[in-house]
Amino acid sequence: MRYVRWRAPEVEAVDTIMLGGFGLLLLIPQLILLLIKTRFIIPMAYAAIVVFRFPEWSEAHKTLADTIFFILVGLVIVSWIVTLIRAIKRRLDN
Repeated sequence: MRYVRWRAPEVEAVDTIMLGGFGLLLLIPQLILLLIKTRFIIPMAYAAIVVFRFPEWSEAHKTLADTIFFILVGLVIVSWIVTLIRAIKRRLDN
């Protein structure tokens, strides 16, 4: 007869969570590359720095912090539009 070790459900849950966390760690480089490709790396870096490094300032100046973030996102969208217009002009010239 083969001996099977019994494991508590809590241990199984911890193992599952740790395995999922490891899987998320493997996705971080792809997420960073996606942010770079879509040009959202600067707004996300700003958001991370404000939230984790300057939480008191962020709470005290909520409107300013949000305005800066939305301006950065707006600049990303403007850069997309400029790139699209240049691509269309290039295609029409050829």
